[in-house]
Amino acid sequence: KTEAEINWHLDAERVHNLVRGLAMGPVAQTLVKGKILKIHKTAVVPSDQSALRPGQVVSVTDKSLLVKCGKGSLDL
Repeated sequence: KTEAEINWHLDAERVHNLVRGLAMGPVAQTLVKGKILKIHKTAVVPSDQSALRPGQVVSVTDKSLLVKCGKGSLDL
């Protein structure tokens, strides 16, 4: 299960590949307010959000949750 934990300090492409590689199981995951959030699909979004920390939410819409990575961002 430790392999499934997302390290947001990695670049977006590496996190995206982790999510893809674990899609069939055990599924990539992260903690949000003490609860496990399983992530099944992502898209890499090049962005310069240097003021934000890795793992911090960049934006939220009805169809998107954008999270800052070490380099770039991921659309969950």
